[in-house]
Amino acid sequence: MSKPLIAILFCFVFISSCKKDKDDPDPIVISQDDVLRMNEIQVIASHNSYRQMTTDTVYSFLLSVAALIPPEYDPVGLDYHHLTFNQQMNNYNVRGLEIDIYNDPVGGVFRTRLINSYVGLDTLSNIPELDEPGFKVLHIKDVDYNSHYNTFRQALVAVRNWSLTHPGHIPLFINVESKMDSPADDPTLSSLGFLPPPPYDPSAADAIDEEIKAVFGQELPEFLRRIC
Repeated sequence: MSKPLIAILFCFVFISSCKKDKDDPDPIVISQDDVLRMNEIQVIASHNSYRQMTTDTVYSFLLSVAALIPPEYDPVGLDYHHLTFNQQMNNYNVRGLEIDIYNDPVGGVFRTRLINSYVGLDTLSNIPELDEPGFKVLHIKDVDYNSHYNTFRQALVAVRNWSLTHPGHIPLFINVESKMDSPADDPTLSSLGFLPPPPYDPSAADAIDEEIKAVFGQELPEFLRRIC
């Protein structure tokens, strides 16, 4: 397991803690709270929790060329979407999230969507946040790019905002995947102009930690601030 993933998993299990808040308008006091262990908690969770449905024209095109696409990119598996984090947690009691992040230390790597050139859509995203340095949230580079949160920072802020308005909630379990795979891994797609994303290195791992601290720093216990 990579350092970024280890750090994220460890930190995120604890940052949104289950402490009872005196300002909680309707605290639920259960005697079992004092003895329940972390590994005894079961939660409802979503995968690719940030994801919105693939653009219709792109999805139709992918279906039409499905036989030529590497199996791991089978478009049938893209036929779903999620609500925002807030809606998932409020409406469906989701307490586990999964977020894919791509490294973009300089900025602009994800401003274009190459697949759009095959379906007559603008390849430019026109999303200012994608021009800035920082981790980007999406499913498949150049292909499956629709997300409720374009940046890792935006996703973290959404989690923090929900946590602050729901004091006393149980721990949120958040799995952050540092992604490096892309269509460019396939030789045929690479020859068509698909490019790999920037790799992860120790500086990227440190940058992930800094993103977490920038959003949650004041809420993190001191011992977690030291390891993140």
